[in-house]
Amino acid sequence: MPFIPIKETVSTKSNEHHVDMTPSLCVQPPIQHETPVLQDETGIFQPHHMEEPLCYACENKVYPAEQLNILNRTYHRTCFRCHTCQNQLDIGRFGVIEGVPYCNAHYRQAYMGSLPNSAKSKPPKAQRVSSHPVSSRTSCSVFLLQSQRLVIKADQVNEQNGTQESSKCYRCATKVHSAEQLCIMKRIYHKSCFKCGVCQRVLNSGRYGVHDGVPYCTAHYKQVVNMR
Repeated sequence: MPFIPIKETVSTKSNEHHVDMTPSLCVQPPIQHETPVLQDETGIFQPHHMEEPLCYACENKVYPAEQLNILNRTYHRTCFRCHTCQNQLDIGRFGVIEGVPYCNAHYRQAYMGSLPNSAKSKPPKAQRVSSHPVSSRTSCSVFLLQSQRLVIKADQVNEQNGTQESSKCYRCATKVHSAEQLCIMKRIYHKSCFKCGVCQRVLNSGRYGVHDGVPYCTAHYKQVVNMR
């Protein structure tokens, strides 16, 4: 039986004590007999839409299956081309001068300053930097110098499309925080770990060469290319 409080009043004039036996109503919460039914679930279970990045070259949307993250930019794979001849670049063989990618042949010409003026024009200044760096697990390459010839042993790079793991540096295999992250050659580096494969100097991300997937300073890149 629910508790019913009784009001008591005291008269100040005659010190008479009165008891009000009128029961007061207690406000109780309604009893829930059934489980509530959610009528509209779309607002809760609708996944959050993430806008696709734009290609640095053509400025169109890039979907994950065709996305290439390199030079801290996002490209369609077919849009990553030599700035001079416009041939599609192999991500394991290209050179970069002042942020501009070249095939090996035109990289040498650009480095020596022998390109015609029409081919030296720089790309647009506005760079579209990817906010979704590629997440790929790789294993480090081993560099050996034997009889003045560079021997490169590189394991296969395994791409994991559509998955995002904690970013680890390609070189030192430790975690990379966003402030020190360099996303280049479909790999993630600490900025201080992106070094020449021969002299081990830290590379300028706007001026380096790549041969067989190995980055080099401009001087050693020329030596390696000339040996092939």
